[in-house]
Amino acid sequence: TNHMKHTTSPYSFWNPPAQKLRRITGTVTDQAGNVSRVLSEDEFVLDKTAPVVEISGVADRSANNDTVAPVIRFTDANFDPNGTTLTMTGANNGAVSYDGDYADVENGRVFSYADFARVQEVDDIYTLTAGITDLAGNTADSSIMFSANRFGSVYDLDGLKNMLGKYLRNEEDVVFTEVNVDSLNKSETKLKITKN
Repeated sequence: TNHMKHTTSPYSFWNPPAQKLRRITGTVTDQAGNVSRVLSEDEFVLDKTAPVVEISGVADRSANNDTVAPVIRFTDANFDPNGTTLTMTGANNGAVSYDGDYADVENGRVFSYADFARVQEVDDIYTLTAGITDLAGNTADSSIMFSANRFGSVYDLDGLKNMLGKYLRNEEDVVFTEVNVDSLNKSETKLKITKN
């Protein structure tokens, strides 16, 4: 009678370095004392380190009246070129796609936006979000908000969206945001409301 028994031998990596190349090799000895040939599996990498995404070129919560050219750097020792995401949304323009180029760097890549077009339609309050996933599935993301203000104040009217074109049974506060590269003087700020 042929008796075969399948067993597994668990192996734990106790406190290994954050990234280490591993290879599993071994032999098997049966109950009769016969030793198998050396079994060798392909190498694998144990990666517990989160990747890095950095945004520069514009500061978070900044108002910009000159060069507006964000730079996003994605890096990881086990960088996946298909594992990066980049989105930019304007408060008034919605999702936008402005000119820029990728460049490869050691263990990653950099996306550099060209200076935003110097036209009034581009003045807006932007949210820029970048994400990265490395080959091991570790993730990181970063997000900033900034404005392009080359033609004066930029207004975020999102607070009005809940009431425009609707019939309201109760009064609601009218809320909007003004952003300008110069400090705003409240005594000189005027709001004109027209009825009907």
